[in-house]
Amino acid sequence: MSSSSPNPPFETVRGWSVMNVRLFLESKKEEFSLNDAEIGEFEKNGINGNAFLMYTVKDLLQD
Repeated sequence: MSSSSPNPPFETVRGWSVMNVRLFLESKKEEFSLNDAEIGEFEKNGINGNAFLMYTVKDLLQD
């Protein structure tokens, strides 16, 4: 997944595993200003595609 590629449709993301979410976030690391610890939190918390889609900007900006 290249950071220059368009974001996948929600129908695709909905079926993602926790690892798919991690790989997506790693591919967008610079674009989203993420570090390894932040990406690891998604994996640690078991965030799959369906859960990832429920996040709001407010959720993502919380400490």
